[in-house]
Amino acid sequence: MAQERRPFIVEDVTLAMIAIKASVGDGKIQLINVDYCLAIRGSDTNLYSILTRTTDIVSNTNVNAALSYYSAEEAKTTLIDFIRDNPAVDIAVVGVAMALLAIIVAQQRVIRARKEVEESQHQVDDLSKRVFVDALTSVRNKDGFNECIQSLQERLDNEEPLAFAAIILDCDNLKTINDQYGHERGDAYIKTACRFICRIFKHSPVFRIGGDEFAVVLQNEDYQNRRELLELFEKNMNEIQASAGNEWEQISVSLGMAEYDPQSDDSVDGVVHHADKAMYENKRARKGRDSVR
Repeated sequence: MAQERRPFIVEDVTLAMIAIKASVGDGKIQLINVDYCLAIRGSDTNLYSILTRTTDIVSNTNVNAALSYYSAEEAKTTLIDFIRDNPAVDIAVVGVAMALLAIIVAQQRVIRARKEVEESQHQVDDLSKRVFVDALTSVRNKDGFNECIQSLQERLDNEEPLAFAAIILDCDNLKTINDQYGHERGDAYIKTACRFICRIFKHSPVFRIGGDEFAVVLQNEDYQNRRELLELFEKNMNEIQASAGNEWEQISVSLGMAEYDPQSDDSVDGVVHHADKAMYENKRARKGRDSVR
């Protein structure tokens, strides 16, 4: 039985011809009928060189077996094998990985920085609220009122056309309520009066500027309707006084209003002073006819 020859695995076509010539053994270069060539590398796992089949030397069985083997080995080739055999690719992959890592780290730092900024802003807002908001009534306090007056004055100094009015209000009988019923009832009286003031002048900022004093700055819609609002204030206050059972649930508030007159007023403080004076005149007038103490 003739011995079956194996397929030649060589580096190039020239070596394949030499190997085939040597296998024939007659010392002469013979013509080779090449059906196909398959590029493989020198190892058994990666395609690179040349597998040559000749009709006279290699049997179909061996050719098919060789093709099946190297096709299977080629399928096993992975990206890791490719990277391992190519140092330049190793460097590139490491570079890309480092770049991605740097991007992720930078993104995390940006997110953390944004969070810190937001937390700081919340703290600033909370601090500002504490500075300008009255703890008992939750309306703006005396500092907030001063800031509002300053802002209006700056607009006047810039010769902006302004139309506004200042209202000063004083809660009557607070000392009596504190002395007879305690400061807890006095605080309830202050909060009831504040809610009433905010409800009447709902489009204007309300400030608590003292223990029993409030201020309102009327602009825009409330300024246009200022006379009607004063009438509504007096009407509703009388209704509450008539219906409330306890003295601290009643509302008795003296009020004075002053309108800004560009011909005679040169400062916002002057308008506030006129409103304060009008409030005391109202309180004196009400003492004669109401139970104002």
